[in-house]
Amino acid sequence: MEDQYFDRIKDPGELQIGLLVPAHNEEGGGDTLGQPKELDTVLNVVKSSPWEGTIRVLVAPTDEVQVGDVIKMRASLTSPDKRLEQIFIVKISDLEKKQREPKKGDDPDVRLGLPQPVMVYKTDGRGDMTWEQLENQGIEMDYDVVVHPFVDGDTLSRVYINMDSNALLSYRAKLTQAPAIDVAEKRYLSAVYFHTLFLYTITKKLKYGIVEHSDEASDRNVEITYYLADLFKTFYAQFLLSFDTQELIAALEA
Repeated sequence: MEDQYFDRIKDPGELQIGLLVPAHNEEGGGDTLGQPKELDTVLNVVKSSPWEGTIRVLVAPTDEVQVGDVIKMRASLTSPDKRLEQIFIVKISDLEKKQREPKKGDDPDVRLGLPQPVMVYKTDGRGDMTWEQLENQGIEMDYDVVVHPFVDGDTLSRVYINMDSNALLSYRAKLTQAPAIDVAEKRYLSAVYFHTLFLYTITKKLKYGIVEHSDEASDRNVEITYYLADLFKTFYAQFLLSFDTQELIAALEA
């Protein structure tokens, strides 16, 4: 499949993804069917044009779903000759639990070709790494840092996510109930991880170069990882935590 399949002028292809009736939630012995909803109410879906013959579809859950929910969706790929359809089943899993309890010889992140999310805390015993351990590897980590993408060659292999950042701590301080705090942390983790992945993949695919302008020195080229880490240091992380899709739509329709 050519890389310009979706963007070519003559007979462009189209990938459509629709939600079928949600399947049973197996968590806790559920035995009732979920209610049909629009796809964007339960999943955030980002599609990319083919790259080296492969279409990448990235899926992240919204706040409308829970761990254990199983969602069935249909993907339809159009072309001048024929229409291809495939049904996929997505099960919502606990990213933090999977990260802490990997199965021997079965790394899901490696198998799916996705970078490994690494939770970093200031003190030991809470996550995968500490600030000090990361700084010993030459990677800066403090309250202002939200994320540090780690690239091995041209591949984004790990995403270090600061779980003690000012962005998360400030947002969490407004919450009083433990369940709400837990949801906020999971939302922060998934939002930072997927948005870092989206931005890195798109920037690399389009072959953009990033230039830092300065009034005191000449312009200089910067790495994508530096740019993304700096981007999240601003208000980007706070924005991801403060607004969800439905609120943004309501604001546009107001």
